[in-house]
Formats: sequence, structure tokens, C-alpha cells
Amino acid sequence: YEILEWIPYDKLSSINYYNKGGFSEIHKAIWLDGPIFSWNFDKKQWNRCNFQTGYEVILKTLNSSSGSDDKFLNECKYHYNCQKNSFSKFIQFFGITQDPNNLNYIIVMSYAKKGNLRK
Repeated sequence: YEILEWIPYDKLSSINYYNKGGFSEIHKAIWLDGPIFSWNFDKKQWNRCNFQTGYEVILKTLNSSSGSDDKFLNECKYHYNCQKNSFSKFIQFFGITQDPNNLNYIIVMSYAKKGNLRK
């Protein structure tokens, strides 16, 4: 997965609180479309990995990110560079979305079932 995309917030469901860090709040959710994994030349559309029921993801919301573009962009660059320079691709950075209620930007990443976000 080397494609970053804008993910419409309404394509996320079952959003539940997971954990909180110093500058962010973490939620677990289901991404209904799922991430892109290849291009289908016959259908002229993206093939997506959604397992028929959606794809589990982590949503990382930076506190008050709606007004701090530099902070949010630096966080995005950090996650992108970690993914790009990692051979394991353990945690995938799929893209961003925005909470329509508070306008905070959200980083959408893969959920590691056996991983741990300080929990």
C-alpha cells in the first residue's frame, strides 16, 4: 500500500475510543471501503481490501488539529516516512480524514491485532 488517500468520514463506522496519548486520541474503527491494493485494468477501478465487512483501522486524532496545520502535516510526514523506510510495513498509513463535528484531522492507520499502542 503506497497510496495515501482522503477517506470520507462517513466511510468509517463502529468508531470506539481506544487510548489517549500526550497529543492525540486513538480510536478503533471499521473502514467500509478498505485500503487500495491494486488497479483493476478491466474494470478501470481500484481493487480494495475490505473482507466484505470492512477493514479494521486505528484513527489517530491530533488534539486541536483543525487549527494547527504544520503540526498535523509533520505527523503525517513522520508516519509516511516510517512506512516508506520500513521493510516490514507493520503499521500502514492509509490516509487522512476529518471529523465533521470538531473539524480535527485524523490519520487513518492499520490496526495491529497483536500490537499495542501503550495498552
